[in-house]
Order: sequence, then C-alpha cells, then structure tokens
Amino acid sequence: MDRSAERRLIALVFLLYAVIITWSTCVHGMWLDELQPWCVARDSGSLVDLYHNTRHEFHPPVWYVLLYFITRFTSAPFSMQVVHLMIALSTAAVVLWRAPFPLWWRASILFGYFFLFEYSVMARNYGLVVLGLLVAVDARKNHGPGWKWAMALVFAALSHLWGTALAVAMLLGEVCSGKRERMIGPALFIVIACGAAVLWAWPASHAPRLSVVDELQLPNALARIATSTTQGLLPWPNLANDPVWNHNVIHDNSRLVSALLGLALIALLWWCTPREVSARVFFWSAFVGCLALPIMGGAYEVRHYGPLWIGWIILQWGWAPVERRAKNLTSGLLAAQMVGGVLAMDMTVAATPLSEACRLPSVVTQAGAEDLPVVLDAYTASPSVSGYLQKPVLRALDGSTGSFCDGSLAPYLQSDSAALAAVEQLPWDNFVWCTARHWHTDTLVQRLGADVQQIGDLTRTLVPSERLTVLLVRRP
Repeated sequence: MDRSAERRLIALVFLLYAVIITWSTCVHGMWLDELQPWCVARDSGSLVDLYHNTRHEFHPPVWYVLLYFITRFTSAPFSMQVVHLMIALSTAAVVLWRAPFPLWWRASILFGYFFLFEYSVMARNYGLVVLGLLVAVDARKNHGPGWKWAMALVFAALSHLWGTALAVAMLLGEVCSGKRERMIGPALFIVIACGAAVLWAWPASHAPRLSVVDELQLPNALARIATSTTQGLLPWPNLANDPVWNHNVIHDNSRLVSALLGLALIALLWWCTPREVSARVFFWSAFVGCLALPIMGGAYEVRHYGPLWIGWIILQWGWAPVERRAKNLTSGLLAAQMVGGVLAMDMTVAATPLSEACRLPSVVTQAGAEDLPVVLDAYTASPSVSGYLQKPVLRALDGSTGSFCDGSLAPYLQSDSAALAAVEQLPWDNFVWCTARHWHTDTLVQRLGADVQQIGDLTRTLVPSERLTVLLVRRP
C-alpha cells in the first residue's frame, strides 16, 4: 500500500472511531463513579478544599484538578464528557499516527474493549493515564528516556495509581538498560511525582482494604492473579449478568476455566517477553504493580485489569525488534480485545444506560417541582442525581445534604421502615423523593399523611442503586 492510500485509510479509521465513541458518549448515562469526581470538583471552593474533599477518593489529583477548573465555568456535567471525548480522540490519534505497528494492529487496538468503551466512553481518569503512557513510550522510542518521556510519565503517574505503577515499571526498565547518562534529572522528576501521587491518594480512610491481603492465602492469591489475567486480556463482558460491564463471561461461567486460561496466558507472556533485561524488568514490574492494586484494594471489576493490556502494548511499542512468537500472541490478543469491543457495542446499542439520572432535570421541570428539595434513600446515587440536577440533595441514609459520598456508608438504609422513618422526619411539606425501593402508593400516603404522585420512572438502568422511581410528595 502506498503512503497516500495508507494516510487516507488511517483518516477513515479515525473518523469511524470518532463517530462510534461520540455516539456512544451521547447515549451514555453517567453514574456514581463518573459523577463523583465531578461533584467533588464542582463543590470545592478552592484547591485546598479540593485536596480535603479527595481524601477518600484513592486517586491522584490530575483529573480532579482538571475538573475543578472546568467547573469554574460551567456546572453542566456534559462538559466533562466532551473533555473526556477529546482525550480519547487524542489517544486514538497517537495510536494511529505514531504507533510502530501494522495498520490492522493499530485499528484493532482502538476497536478493542478497553479503548472502545472503558477508557473512552466512561468519563473517568483512565483515559488520561492511557494518553500519558502512550505519549511516554512514543517519546522513548523516538527521543530516548529524556524530559519529554519523563513529563508524560509524570502526567500518567499523577492521573491514576496504576499510571504510577506503570511509570515506576518503565523507570525500572530504563535503569536496567544501562543507558543512564541523561537520566538522573528525568528519573528524579518521575520518582518525586510518583511519591506525590501516592501521598495524595493514600491513605484513604476506607478504599485500600488491606485486610483483604490477610484473607488471601497462597492458593487464593494465585487464583486471583490467574483470573485477573484472563479478564484483562480476554475482556468479554457477560451480557447476561448485572451489571454487564463489570462481569467477564468466562469468569462468571467457570472460575476454574478462568484460572487455567490465566495460567496459560501468563506462561505465554513470559515466553514471548523479549529477552532484553530492561524489557523483562519493565513488563513484569508492570504486571506485579497493576495486579497488586486491585487485589490489595479488593476490586473485582474488569476495568481494573485493563492495565495488563496497556502494559503489553507498551512493551511491543517500546522494545524492538518484536519476535515472531510475540507478534503471534499479540495478534491473538488483539482479536480477543475486538470480541470484547463487539460485546461492548452490543451493550451500548441495547441503549440501557448505566444511570438515567440525566433525565431527572426534565422530569422535575415537567412536574413543576424544580424549586423543591430532592431526597434520596440510595446514598450512592447522590453524585449522579446532584450532578445532573446541578444542586445538592439530601441523603436520608445519614441526614446529610451534599453531592459526593465518601463510599464508607452502605448504599441504602437497612430497611423500608427505617427509610420511611427518615422521610417522615423531613422538615419540608413538599419535596421530590428519588427512591430505589418499590413502594405501594397507599402505604406511603398512609404513613406520610401526604399526597404522593409518581412523576418519573428511571429504573431501566444497569446499576442497581441508580434504579430510581421519582415521587412528588405534598403534605396538606
């Protein structure tokens, strides 16, 4: 294929990718994990407040600082999706125009599960990490481990802790390469940034459940490592499970098969890793670091294992020549990623959003209740409801008024009677109640002594705590 034809084909692939993720973003209803950082940033009056409010978040600062400055100009959460879309498209441009891979590899990377959904449509800090890491490996490939490389790694490290883990792994790989003459300044910069990222994110009061480590006996730990590898490299969402995107069809149907596949994949990764010392040090440091975070933190969602795939891409990008067996393994993994991408698109085309809180403002406005206070009994739905309503809400769980939650409380009140008792004690005669419970209207009328009218049904969602029925309560 001549150069001009390849350039046209690259532009066509980019356009197709842009159309797909733009459409997916437009139909995507953001939920707790996406709107929590938005509410934290929006409701922080200063950068000092932002630092205080992120003490429970278990994340470094870059995404929160970026959102903080965006929320100085707008409180509309769709603006966060627009910014994230630009980040995803920038990453796609780096892959298509800079990666030293065959074109079909580059296209397959973009249309794989993580690049097509988790790190593009889901508006979180993962997209920043991927962009920073790919810019870093491209800088290393073309200019060596200098300041451009270091600045990109610092950006990734300060965006997410698995970016920190991969930055450390890349630094260790370079230290073992023997080419250290120009590295002292950049390396020190990376070390300081990684330390700052850890200090900002750790310790959160609840997030890193280190007691999980005590519960992991050796056989269980090995099983977690193996099954995590399967889910990261064969990310096939289970369309029959709830919620879909957090479950892997292999793992859900047989943990034994998932573990055996994972062990086989680890053996293949070891066999196909380049013999160069720096390459081995980088990849296996990345492997350990990326799996240690979700295992120590007790996280089981598929997106937490995606860094394994990113680490493998970086290895193929940054260390050459790539041996035939590594090429064959990568081609197979790319095909597996694209299967996951197809399943993710099936989930998106089905048009069942993660949350329908985006419809809440119109529901409230149509009922003429836009000036009334809003009450929730599903505590973890408060970021999405508050984010889209652009105002604080009252959480019946603990009686607090706010937007973001610290995650240490249960999603719901313990019982229906406790929920009703909390609502009965509200000081307002008229209010909007967003409830994640199934109530009989007669029961509510009798207990609350009020007129209760359902004004919205937002229950067709993938996240259970976001399945909200919207009630208008008017006391005589």
